[in-house]
Amino acid sequence: MTSTPTPRRPHAVPADDGRSSGVRPSLVFTWDHRPELGATEIFIPNTVFPPGSTIEASASGLTFQRDEARQLLVCQGQERMTVTVQMRVP
Repeated sequence: MTSTPTPRRPHAVPADDGRSSGVRPSLVFTWDHRPELGATEIFIPNTVFPPGSTIEASASGLTFQRDEARQLLVCQGQERMTVTVQMRVP
């Protein structure tokens, strides 16, 4: 069974799963952040994106915290906005 990064909230829609490029793994998620729905949690398998992977975000005013034990990237903020997060392996 292969682990694939997936959003845990229905309002997070992946733009690209990184598998099509044939190069080192990368992942891009773009979604409309709606704070009234709570934090967006993206499942990020440690086997694909080990500790030290790069996380970049297009939005300011949001906090991003990687929980490696639960294999999640947790995104929170107080304003509605469109957000893009990109992860790359080191």
